[in-house]
Order: sequence, then structure tokens, then C-alpha cells
Amino acid sequence: MPDITVSELIFYEVGDATELTLTVVVGEGQVGGSAADLPGCSVHRQGPDLENDEDDAPTRFTVRCPDGLRRKVLTCQTRVKDINPDTDRTSVTHTLEGGPRADSQTFSRVASTGGRVIYTISYVLV
Repeated sequence: MPDITVSELIFYEVGDATELTLTVVVGEGQVGGSAADLPGCSVHRQGPDLENDEDDAPTRFTVRCPDGLRRKVLTCQTRVKDINPDTDRTSVTHTLEGGPRADSQTFSRVASTGGRVIYTISYVLV
């Protein structure tokens, strides 16, 4: 089965911030992994422990840019595999903190049984 791809472009206000946190949670009892990138900045990933993965355990990315985050693009890709026998629905929830307001959004798609959904979410930091 071919993978399903989901791409979104979202604007997030950071003001004069030099650091933000992106928390990613894979939902629906499915499994997945995430990677984040912001060229020219440091991105530090925390948890979950891949050997002792807990259901719905969040992955946190701390992003630091000494010269500021504004006018940059943060990209996060999460690959989700359908392993839940009760549903083929997949979802990923992103929570961004560090700007004037936190922002949380959930993205979801239905995969084929045993299929994968690749979520690529890009945040334009303004």
C-alpha cells in the first residue's frame, strides 16, 4: 500500500522569542516517530524512549535560535503506522509554546489497515 501524505502550512506568532517548544503526540492507539528541523538553529529532541514506548507518550522538541525565530520555517515530519485493530484512523497533535500564545492543532487521516500516514507540518514563524 502506498503511504498517505498530509502537508500543512501554518503561521505561528513568535514575537521576539529565541526559543520555543513543539510537543508532538501520536493518537488513536497508533505508533509513530517524529523529526523536526529549523535550518540555522538548534533543535533538541526529548522522549519517548524507543525501547519502552508508552502509548501517547509525547515527543518534545526544544528549538533555540540566538538571533530570533521570526521569519524562519520550522518543519516537523511524523510517520504514523496503523497498528490499532479497532480503527484505521491516525492522528497527530502538535502544541507550540514560546510565542505570545500557545497553539495546539490536531491533524488526522484514515490509513489502510496496516498502512502509514506521513504528516509534514511546516510552521512559518512570524
